[in-house]
Amino acid sequence: EEGTRTVYGAGIIWWAEWCEANKISEDCHLPADPDLLLCFITDSAGCMGTSTVENWLAGLWAWHTFHNFPFPGDTPTIQAAIVAVGKLAPISSKRMPRPPVMLEHLHVIRDKMDFSNSFDTAFWAVICVAFWGIARLGEVTVPSVNHFILGRHVHKDTAVLWSTHGNAQSVSIHIPWTKTTQRTGATLILTHKDDCTCPFHAVQQQLLTNAALPSDTHFFGFLTSDGWQPMVKRSVITRCNEIWARYSLQGPSGHSFRIGGTTHHLTRGTDLKLSNNWVGGPQTHSTYTGITCKQSSHFMSTTQPAEPTSSTRLMPSYSMQAQK
Repeated sequence: EEGTRTVYGAGIIWWAEWCEANKISEDCHLPADPDLLLCFITDSAGCMGTSTVENWLAGLWAWHTFHNFPFPGDTPTIQAAIVAVGKLAPISSKRMPRPPVMLEHLHVIRDKMDFSNSFDTAFWAVICVAFWGIARLGEVTVPSVNHFILGRHVHKDTAVLWSTHGNAQSVSIHIPWTKTTQRTGATLILTHKDDCTCPFHAVQQQLLTNAALPSDTHFFGFLTSDGWQPMVKRSVITRCNEIWARYSLQGPSGHSFRIGGTTHHLTRGTDLKLSNNWVGGPQTHSTYTGITCKQSSHFMSTTQPAEPTSSTRLMPSYSMQAQK
């Protein structure tokens, strides 16, 4: 992964710079000497946090593994030094808890949406899916316009399963990658909600408004003057901040939608582990409880949602009960 390579590279660079600053001859830089590695770690005490030091060591571990050298960082002494660094870490090195996105935050955004606008429609679908599907924002968006990868990011031609169980409706979308399952991916099962943030309607609106999306583009893509563009994570956060700032609401991080969705379900008594949408669930990233069947009176319309267009891949209906 690109992010992993960046972290590993940073660790090796920091190690090399530390060695040079301490006048360690270049031929002694790597493989790392255990005593030098211990000095490297203790030098960061009081100015760095545990996660930073562990990231540096991850880079050095990768170098030693790749070059078939034993890594000297797995000793009790090194591990004790890392613990000590954590205890001496400055306040500035500790990340504040990420604020959750609550349902009220989404209601504020909903009032500012124009569903005849390609971007607004895609943007709204992304945040509703992230919240109700308990997904990290990076799992349903792309890091930059030029970094859409079919095997990594959900695309227009992905299997979309529309289902009805009694009066309850749901839509299932497979995402090819998550932070916890990696390339195994996960299936987001989004049930109809009696709320203007209903993810079932948001996905359907995206497929209707942006029906002309090519099959090999981002599922949450939108039309610009330069053609179709994938939904970038930073664009979502920026748009949220623009709206919430007017109401003095705190801006999100990439995990805020997942945290908020989790909080919403937990406060209503949902057992997320039983729902298979937490780390314990191998491929399902959703919740089955709390399904409501009434049509929202303040979403896009008060009529029954239109049937998915022919550009949407339809799969046979299945029983929600059988999926539990």
